Amino acid sequence: MNVTRFIASKLEFKSRAALGSTAISAFVIILSTSILSGFKHEIYKSISAQCAEINLYSEDKTFPNESTIRTLKNDRRIESVQEALIEPAIIRKGNEHIGVILHNTDKIESGIIIPRSLSANLNAEKGDTLLSYFVADKVKIRKYKICEITEDPALLEKNTILAYIPSKDLRRVKNYTTHEVQCLEIRLAPHLRNRKSIDRIAPELGYSTGLQAITSTSRFPAIYDWLEILDANVLLILVLMCIVAAFNMVSGFLILIMRSTSTIGILKTLGMSTNQLMATFMRLASKNTLKGLLIGDMAAIILCLIQSKTHIIKLDPQNYFVSFVPVHIDPGDILLTNLIAWACVMIFVLIPARRISKIDPASSTKGETL
Repeated sequence: MNVTRFIASKLEFKSRAALGSTAISAFVIILSTSILSGFKHEIYKSISAQCAEINLYSEDKTFPNESTIRTLKNDRRIESVQEALIEPAIIRKGNEHIGVILHNTDKIESGIIIPRSLSANLNAEKGDTLLSYFVADKVKIRKYKICEITEDPALLEKNTILAYIPSKDLRRVKNYTTHEVQCLEIRLAPHLRNRKSIDRIAPELGYSTGLQAITSTSRFPAIYDWLEILDANVLLILVLMCIVAAFNMVSGFLILIMRSTSTIGILKTLGMSTNQLMATFMRLASKNTLKGLLIGDMAAIILCLIQSKTHIIKLDPQNYFVSFVPVHIDPGDILLTNLIAWACVMIFVLIPARRISKIDPASSTKGETL
């Protein structure tokens, strides 16, 4: 057995404060990164579902041909390309009538999908029939049966109601041919839904297709700014928690070294070098740091799993864009943050470990044994 490993196994680290602070730091770090990742995941998903990351418009009212759409669909950066149609309308049930924006969808063959707020305002339930009035050169009236009621999109402007009807119905209302569209909604792959990727890809697609590109980052700049602020806050938490854990671990090991002065003196007398003794205490520090990180990780993961299944902690969607605290557990992020925290603590532990070199075996006449 390696001598440093053997001696480290015999030394006892009794600082519960150091171990506890490491566990708490790991708990806070993993919880913070999981919540931030959850916010990003949910908000990016909402933006993608409601309006897509990139919308391509034709400035001269011409429409993209099939080869252009085929090229876009073959782009690995793009998850989907939807030919979008939008039309304002008035929805009526009984004496109640409300203005809405109708968007095409290929998810249904007939009927209409409405948000919960519209359902409440019209006192309508799934299966009820609604009248839709399209006001253009000539008023057109259509009947639609409610086939689904969804949650209200949190990202839309106040008083904007978005409902969905089949693409073929909206084409007939607008007198569009099969391949005529108002714009192309480009939904990017999940890992490319951040501001930097969107702002880089949009001009490329606009140039290659000859269409005008409008991005979600220009439509919702405040949301992306808010997410960047959250990034900075989580980074600050990571730094502070690493410092707290390192400070407490350093304090604990200073006490351990002071308690083990005679042991260190005896080992030096027996021929152990300062480097071997430092390696022994560093091994003990690493073991206890990893133990604290593991305890904190397990507690944070359990809490995240409970929240992801039950949504027990609620939020106001008007302020946070989601109705609950979202969490997203990424094993890669957990491993990386643990590695950073461990490295930070080990660097700081070098400070008390260097004290070993100053211990004189001749003066270490009183102390404890292994």
